[in-house]
Amino acid sequence: MIRPMRFLARTALVVALLGGVTAVALAQTPERAPSIRAVKIWDIALGTPASALPPAFAITACGTNGGPPSIPLQGFHEFAKCRPEAGTGLHEVWFSYDDEFEYWLRAARAPTHQIMTNRANQLFDLLVVFSLLFDDLGRVQGYRIASDPREDPLVRFDADMLESLAAFAFGIDGWTCDELPRAPGEEPIGGTFIKRVCGKVDGGRSITIRVHRFLKPGQMADRAGGTPGPNEFEISVWAEVIAVDLAGKTVPAR
Repeated sequence: MIRPMRFLARTALVVALLGGVTAVALAQTPERAPSIRAVKIWDIALGTPASALPPAFAITACGTNGGPPSIPLQGFHEFAKCRPEAGTGLHEVWFSYDDEFEYWLRAARAPTHQIMTNRANQLFDLLVVFSLLFDDLGRVQGYRIASDPREDPLVRFDADMLESLAAFAFGIDGWTCDELPRAPGEEPIGGTFIKRVCGKVDGGRSITIRVHRFLKPGQMADRAGGTPGPNEFEISVWAEVIAVDLAGKTVPAR
């Protein structure tokens, strides 16, 4: 089972982080700065039609199982251009929040911490990949959240903090977790090895969160000088919420 105290502690930290738009940012806001991530992906009810999705989900493309975008789209109404997934038949659409404010800050040479706080696609100060899953009628039947491997390696080293989603977005109770065995060549990072899949069913939704923190065969946690390299450790979180009748028909990424 998930350890409640660990999740409660992480959730308290997360609540503080989500409130982190600085006074400097407010003072330098352009005339029409968008509301930063006002609508959360977990606010979208299963069954919501593509036409009813919020304009905050501004940029769209076909998804890749929680990975980077592929074919660009003009909006969620073009979901059918994305190849249906084997097993579920769902169409995955990657999306980004409006990134105009982030790029305004970069152009204005705002302080680094201010830019980092206002990046378009992040949770708990970590870059993430968002996607929605549509059936053939254009209704949302699920969504995915995954840590973004393009994140700065010094920040991505804490990507397993996204496990807090379990408590923050979906509630602390009802989880069942499996600690998966090491594959040949996998090693701990600093004495810690995590290869865990947790799941629960709630309100017609099947929720799965997969957490990795280890070294793959041949990887090193640190380069010369002690700086983590971008592809030298496996620290990631992949989360999926899907209609319960489709549960077990998708495959976690990576």
